[in-house]
Amino acid sequence: MKTVTREGEYPLGGGGFADIWKGQCDNQVVCLKVLRFYVEANQKKKESAVSAFCQEAMIFEIASGLAYLHSLRPVVIHGDIKGINILVDEYHNCRLADFGLAAVLETQVVKNVTSGAVRGSVHWMAPELFMSSSSVSDKRPADIYAYGCTVFEVGHILRTPYLNPSPSLTQTQIMTGHPPFSNFNDYQVILEVLKGTRPPKPTFSWFLGNVWDLVESCWHSDSGKRPCAVEIEQGLERLLSLRDEESKCVGDVPS
Repeated sequence: MKTVTREGEYPLGGGGFADIWKGQCDNQVVCLKVLRFYVEANQKKKESAVSAFCQEAMIFEIASGLAYLHSLRPVVIHGDIKGINILVDEYHNCRLADFGLAAVLETQVVKNVTSGAVRGSVHWMAPELFMSSSSVSDKRPADIYAYGCTVFEVGHILRTPYLNPSPSLTQTQIMTGHPPFSNFNDYQVILEVLKGTRPPKPTFSWFLGNVWDLVESCWHSDSGKRPCAVEIEQGLERLLSLRDEESKCVGDVPS
């Protein structure tokens, strides 16, 4: 790996255990995931409010990224979609990150890159993955379930202060304040999800009825009845167009 070099003074993003840097490998621009083996001292998080319109735009961009992955041939399954794995720049543009659990769907067989009985983050995992992950031939619906959990998180942005404040990507948590079933341990989450229990609509959130309907459709116990990523993308695109028209109408009202 002597041909790999890291560029820049600051990382482009990061997760709980690693930073994402721009780099070069054999004269090709690449992203480098560099593991951290220390804890940031006195690390504080800066909070910034985001309007409902901006939040809807953000979840649209996440859906667009997921639709792109699922449209590839062979299909790419992300496998670990959650707020902490979304990179957001200062203009609130979203990018999917952390493909450590990514899998490729070929001829109806999913080949996982990582090993283990339960892969992923339990609070974001679809019920069928708890039954027998290896027997699930198409894991796109599991990505959709996790997407619904990520939308549940949407509320405000928390940024780590040591990242470059320029328009480069920054690590975020996009959340209501808690992930789904945040007060449960992993075992309790599995039991509740398998029983068909889902988190209630947050009373303090920005969710409008149609967005919450989307979340619930992503959480359907029958994986075949969940919307596909393209359907979500198209639905949110229509919603954003409607919001844009409404804002123009409000702006046109004479004072």
